[in-house]
Amino acid sequence: MNPRIHFDDFLSAFERSLEGILISVSNSSPSSSETSQIDHSEIENSIKELGKVLDEHLPLQIAAISGGEVNLTEDQITRLKDNLIRLEKIEIMAQSRLAWVNSLGKEMAEWVDKLDVQRQD
Repeated sequence: MNPRIHFDDFLSAFERSLEGILISVSNSSPSSSETSQIDHSEIENSIKELGKVLDEHLPLQIAAISGGEVNLTEDQITRLKDNLIRLEKIEIMAQSRLAWVNSLGKEMAEWVDKLDVQRQD
């Protein structure tokens, strides 16, 4: 198999996996007018798919590029950069959700403490 085609296959799989995560996350985002169910399993499966793609392909691609077996085209470099930007956006979204969950947990703990104090009185 031509290494360049193989890298294109990797890029396509990477893009599909990233798109799957973005779709899962956007479908699970609560809106301001209603509370939607967050489909954690769909998001988890999408993230696992991305991990699988990276585990299977990335080490081989890095080795091929480092060894000079693959010379990336400008289009491939652009696509890879775009994918890395999308991956960074996903990381930011995940951190934001984690911060929201942590603040919600803190708020709930404060309410439990207040209720406990009232109950003890």
